[in-house]
This record gives sequence, C-alpha cells and structure tokens, in this order.
Amino acid sequence: SIILAEAMHGDIIPVLNDDIVIEYENVLRRPKFKFEERTVRVFLDDLKRRAVYVDTGMVEYMLQDTKDVVIYAFLIEERKNDEANLDT
Repeated sequence: SIILAEAMHGDIIPVLNDDIVIEYENVLRRPKFKFEERTVRVFLDDLKRRAVYVDTGMVEYMLQDTKDVVIYAFLIEERKNDEANLDT
C-alpha cells in the first residue's frame, strides 16, 4: 500500500500500540499471505523502530467489525493531540 511505503521511507510516522502490533503480527503470519517468518520479523522490527507509541482508552461505540475496535480507539486517542487520520 502507498501508506505502508511512505511509512517505511520515513514520509509519515506510524503510530502504534501493543494491540495493533499484535494484530499486524497475526495478520502477516496467516498462511494465505505466504510471508517467510524472517520477512515478517524484519518488517515489524523496522516498523516498530520508526513508530510513535500511544496508549488508548476504552471505546464506547459499537462497531460492525469488533476487530476494528483497537484501531478506532487508537484514532480517537490521537485526535486528542493531533489531526490524526485513519487511512484504509
């Protein structure tokens, strides 16, 4: 994705928390993607080095896909400080 490429080139700064990193790890290790373990590990290590970490609060809204709660909570927390955007 364009956003991922920009994050890896330093054009944007990834904003993460532990739950998001775990979700990325789980998704990238799915058999359907066929990524080698070393590739996943190197990518995540690089992404984590470039990132800013933020703690999130509880989400009071019901979302259609409950797996998106952590991303939504993260965005709400960041909007308290910056003009954070959720690009998909």
